[in-house]
Amino acid sequence: MTFYGLLRSSLSERRQLREFNALLGKIRTGGSTSGGYSIDDVKRSLSRKNMGRKSFCGSIGRPVVAGFGATESWQQNGIWKGFRGVSDFYLHEVPHEKLPGARSDDHEREIKGSAFLSFIDELEKKADVTCAYFYHSGRHISDELIKELHRRGIWTIVMSLDDNHQFSYPKCRKTGESHQLRVARQVDLYWTTWKAGTELVGRNGGNPWYGGMAADQEFYCPLGLERDMDVVFVGANYGIRKTLVEKLRGYGVHVHGFGVGWPNGPVSPEEMVRLYSRAKIVLGTGVVGYMSGVKHLKGRDFEVPMCGALYLTSYNPELCDFFDIGREILCYGSIEEGAELIRWFLRNPEESEKIRASARNRSIRDHTWEKRLKNLFDLLPHSEG
Repeated sequence: MTFYGLLRSSLSERRQLREFNALLGKIRTGGSTSGGYSIDDVKRSLSRKNMGRKSFCGSIGRPVVAGFGATESWQQNGIWKGFRGVSDFYLHEVPHEKLPGARSDDHEREIKGSAFLSFIDELEKKADVTCAYFYHSGRHISDELIKELHRRGIWTIVMSLDDNHQFSYPKCRKTGESHQLRVARQVDLYWTTWKAGTELVGRNGGNPWYGGMAADQEFYCPLGLERDMDVVFVGANYGIRKTLVEKLRGYGVHVHGFGVGWPNGPVSPEEMVRLYSRAKIVLGTGVVGYMSGVKHLKGRDFEVPMCGALYLTSYNPELCDFFDIGREILCYGSIEEGAELIRWFLRNPEESEKIRASARNRSIRDHTWEKRLKNLFDLLPHSEG
């Protein structure tokens, strides 16, 4: 990496750490209400909201969900497919383009909100929409849209996968509050994959649910290919990832990198699944952006085990909420420890195969999108208040 590349990386890490430490400060000091996260509190809060909402399952005994989000591959092969398995689901596509600027944010949100309401109007000529589900940055969701959905009796749910970032940036131009926290406070239920984030949402008047990601068991599946690659890493080459791969190679580990910035280049989702089946070990890292000391759950934490692959990633205590570390996935605390684990498991293919089988079995049992969404649906009242 050039001097200027190192400088940019260092400045990015410092900025992100400042924002993240400020966020942790908010969690420690509390907010407008008493803190804490309890699933029973979530259910009680939703029960109180029930007086102003439709029956979640409607007259047909099955939710009718209007989705607000993009159609990138992992969503099409993941959560949107999962929704179609457990509800009558209709997606209103909202691409992940950046809004043109702070001064036009309000206008852009108004346009997106009006288009979504028109989409719901068309749906309701055939079926009564009971839930609006958002997987998008709060920057694209207006207060007025949420209020109008509630006025119509429609339940509102937002899912966020990057709250270590989202609760800091981008921010409202007028109030200085992050758009994500603004939205989290207003919707009926806010699904976050960051455990500590539930405290911040709850203390600011929101209704959080801590739930992991998941994976589609049909798309992410073992392909029975020859395992002819020692270690595979799939993901963009930036931050600690470059250092991780280079140091492992320095220890004599054969790591194949795929993605933007690696010589092999990016791969399609289908080819990624093939690589997982070819790898003896799939390497992961749970760091957030350029912050090597901050960890977050990742989509690959669920997709790789679902493929029946041997997954080795950086230790994050939140992984213990979803997997038995050492039996279903592997974790390293340092690059040196990672190299040691890789060498041991390459020498012990029988032990590797046991973990692969356990990972696939656990994922099928607990970590499909249908399972995760059913757990989510169980939180909501299924009869009118």
